[in-house]
Amino acid sequence: SIQLNIFHWLNGNSTQEDIAGLSKSWAWPSPSKEFIEHDCEMNDHLDSKIFYPFIESIKAQHKKSRCINSHYSLTELIKLYHDKIYMKWKQGYNLVIASEAIDFIASERRSDGPEILNRLVDELPWHERDGNPLHGSDEDITAVVGYRTPRVDHLISLWHQCCMQDMSLY
Repeated sequence: SIQLNIFHWLNGNSTQEDIAGLSKSWAWPSPSKEFIEHDCEMNDHLDSKIFYPFIESIKAQHKKSRCINSHYSLTELIKLYHDKIYMKWKQGYNLVIASEAIDFIASERRSDGPEILNRLVDELPWHERDGNPLHGSDEDITAVVGYRTPRVDHLISLWHQCCMQDMSLY
């Protein structure tokens, strides 16, 4: 997956000499340590899927199927991620927050995409609410949109995300 490739790139696991060094200035600010402490490893996809609970919490969704949700409230979960983001930015890293869970922002089926995007941006370090904002601004944000060419598994993934409750393939 794209998320897994980004995770490997950021953690110096790239096999390409020319991009392996780029990971030194970028961080994947995830609370994976806390997930592991609670035995919530997300089916061996912990590192690449770690931002799903964060995005769901920002969307005010508290999925009972997520192990980590039994240990933290929505507010606590958002703070957990916020603190990791703040810490990495304070250490001088550029940040990567990547998740297919963010694709709802451009969805025609949801009208709250821009509002939730603003909530996500509000968790960045220069919006610190405790009176200690760090240097930076919303102007520093770069959004990268990955376009996947049509394949059957992508169609099925899309169907699971948007339409499974409303329609059948039969």
